[in-house]
Amino acid sequence: MNKLGFISTIISSILLFMPFIPLGIYFGSASNPWIGFNYYNTFAVSILTYNTKQIYMWGLISSGAAMFWFEYNLITLIFLSILSIIAIITSIVGTFKGDLLGKRFMGFNFFAQLFMNLYILIGFTIYSEEIFGVAFNLVDVYLYLDYGFFILFLNLIISFIAYRKHDIKWTEYEGG
Repeated sequence: MNKLGFISTIISSILLFMPFIPLGIYFGSASNPWIGFNYYNTFAVSILTYNTKQIYMWGLISSGAAMFWFEYNLITLIFLSILSIIAIITSIVGTFKGDLLGKRFMGFNFFAQLFMNLYILIGFTIYSEEIFGVAFNLVDVYLYLDYGFFILFLNLIISFIAYRKHDIKWTEYEGG
């Protein structure tokens, strides 16, 4: 089992399915102490923040209204949401398979993470007028990066190490 691949799966799942990470979790409330899930503070995992728009892997929140990528920008849906779902699935399969196929899945997970990072840095400059209403250049994107991008970049590093440290070596199957 590839433990770093499993960590990459957890990080990718958090980035895709949660708008924030709750900190200081406690259960219950004053009116009902047994049922409920509350939190003191949150740690936002938005990828990019510009004025009132917060960009996530699944969509964006603009002035309190959530919009998913399939109704807003299809290319961003492909490069962030769908590629993230495929990266989660391939990371799970690659984590538990210890053969050549598992290493290939971990390699695909790394390249999926790489394409997501490159799309955020380069693709948001190309499609910034559609997403934000303002044309960005390459430096402007770096100014508005949020914690989610840095978590995604850390996940890229973890997935590369998971690919390199996978159980099987390529030379075992090269016939020599």
